[in-house]
Amino acid sequence: MNKIKIMSIMIVAMFIGMGATSICGAKATLNGEIKAEVKEWIGLVYPSINLVNQTNTPILVTRTLNDTNYTNVVNDSLVIKLNITDNSGRELFLLPRTMFYMVFLVRKGEPLRPILGYFGRLMPVRAFGSVSVVNSTLGSRATNITIPLKYKISNDTFNKGENLTVKVLAMGFLPGEVDGAIAGFPLVAKAEFSLININYQQKELIIE
Repeated sequence: MNKIKIMSIMIVAMFIGMGATSICGAKATLNGEIKAEVKEWIGLVYPSINLVNQTNTPILVTRTLNDTNYTNVVNDSLVIKLNITDNSGRELFLLPRTMFYMVFLVRKGEPLRPILGYFGRLMPVRAFGSVSVVNSTLGSRATNITIPLKYKISNDTFNKGENLTVKVLAMGFLPGEVDGAIAGFPLVAKAEFSLININYQQKELIIE
């Protein structure tokens, strides 16, 4: 590769990088929310999910150029808003009351072959965690859930976008018996919706 070609690529990359800085750190906030109601003095957590289909979701990608080949790695996050209602009558809990969650992004109709890496292609995002839904001596209640996005996509997918199905499960925690229920039995809410025509955008360009 001659010096003029190298210099041309560096100049183009500099302008692309300058443009990309304006969108660095973007987080796509999903339409809808997860609700959690805290009931009774002991703090029973009842989750419900109200998340709906979303179109043209912007998601940022880090692109690496090696000679003439691009490697594209999604480098962004999704934000799920939380709507928490505390009807326990308590201003502060000694211990947190928690809502657990699982979020999966799934490609429908993903070809089985090549078999190597199939599961990662089928389900590129698998997130698990928990959030506090009350103010306690150990911290404040959460306002949202942030799902990190880190997965590879092809050049074709980067240019054309894709559709992904999102599956969400939320589980409240029962710290005691309610109406004869088994102590500690969880309350589970689930939902499924789609990200339609995802708009992949370049976050940064790395030249190797």
